[in-house]
Amino acid sequence: MSLLIPVKDSDEVVEVEVHSLPEDANDIVEILQAELAPIDLWLRFAVEYYKQGHVEQFRTVLQPLLELEATRNYDEGEDNALYANFGSTPE
Repeated sequence: MSLLIPVKDSDEVVEVEVHSLPEDANDIVEILQAELAPIDLWLRFAVEYYKQGHVEQFRTVLQPLLELEATRNYDEGEDNALYANFGSTPE
């Protein structure tokens, strides 16, 4: 099985085989950030790392999403510009 990361402003994709995920999850994080990948794709990578018993890599992939959520301004209901970095918008 593969996960496909759409390349921003292109019809191309980066294909990543789940059975050969990079040991350094930061490699995946950098690609996801550069291509403004949707949040659900970040979660699928995290889950694949978790399924394979790679808990530290699971956390590495989720950390930017957790940091993003922590920066949301719930009190004023403002959209957070950082959501643009993940190809999604806040609820």
